[in-house]
Amino acid sequence: NGTINWVSGTQGGTGTTTISSTGTGIFTTQNGKTLSRIFVIDGLLEVQGSGAVSFSTGAQVVNNGTLDFQININFGNSNGTIVNNGTIINSSAGGGGILNAPFTNNGTVNIQSGELSSSGGITGSGSFVIAEGRKFKITSGTSTIGGNSISGSGTFEIQSATLNITGNAVTISSGTTLLQTSGTIDGDGSL
Repeated sequence: NGTINWVSGTQGGTGTTTISSTGTGIFTTQNGKTLSRIFVIDGLLEVQGSGAVSFSTGAQVVNNGTLDFQININFGNSNGTIVNNGTIINSSAGGGGILNAPFTNNGTVNIQSGELSSSGGITGSGSFVIAEGRKFKITSGTSTIGGNSISGSGTFEIQSATLNITGNAVTISSGTTLLQTSGTIDGDGSL
């Protein structure tokens, strides 16, 4: 129910760190952080500091609440995973989160400001809501999605990546731009 303020250092071991449904977490400062355990967000996590969050083997961030990127930051790597069952918000005007770990979106990604990008590949059937002049970018890796809705007046961009559409159609709302600057769109699903 309190606040977790992670300034620097490592959270490891086989246990779990949990931000309760009424709790708040804050990642602050320019200092790096290393995660090698499960980190569950049932409440709110505000990423305010620009210090990269690196993953060691066994790291997993599970968001069941709200994860708010308020600054441009490298978040994770291929040693762990990010699972969104809640809402990820990008509220940073000057950029935003760069999700470098494999990312499963079962919830909602809401780009309110700046842009959010993924280089570790995406799975899941969650939704993407992108405000006018904003972007969600897949910059590398292989992503497999199906049944997703992409809405808002912003841009869903594919750069140097492979996007496989499988199963249920991915719905892109009127006013939303799908921009493919390079890479491949493939699969048996419809856009």
